Amino acid sequence: MLSRCMARTISIIGAGRVGCTLGKRLRELGWRIGAVTTRSNATSRRAVRSIGGGSARAGVTCDSLATDVVLLATPDDALAAVARALARVGGKECRGKIVLHTSGALDRGVLSPLARLGAFTGSLHPMQTF
Repeated sequence: MLSRCMARTISIIGAGRVGCTLGKRLRELGWRIGAVTTRSNATSRRAVRSIGGGSARAGVTCDSLATDVVLLATPDDALAAVARALARVGGKECRGKIVLHTSGALDRGVLSPLARLGAFTGSLHPMQTF
C-alpha cells in the first residue's frame, strides 16, 4: 500500500492560507505535524491552532528538519531567501530530506541551496485556490 511507504511527518514554513489548509488536511490524514514556522510567534501559534497540531516557531530554525518532509508555503518572493536560510541553519541535516514548495510560478531550482546539501527538492502546486 502506498501510504505505508510515504513519509508521515511534515514541517511547514509559511503558514498562510496554503500552509494551514494543507497542514490541516495532512493532519486529518494521519501525518504528524512538526514545526510550523512563520515570521512571528503570534502568527505561528495561530497557525498551529488552525492546523490542529505542530510546534509554533518564529523564524527558520533547524527544528524544521526534524521531520521527513519540509513544506515551504511562503510567498514566491520570499522562497529563495527561506531556502537559503534553511540551508544555512540545517547544513548536513538537509541530506535526505524532502523539501517541497507550493509556488506555481517557480520551479525547484529556487531550492538549489538545499539540493546542494543533499535534500530531495520539488514543487507541489495545489490545483485549487485557497
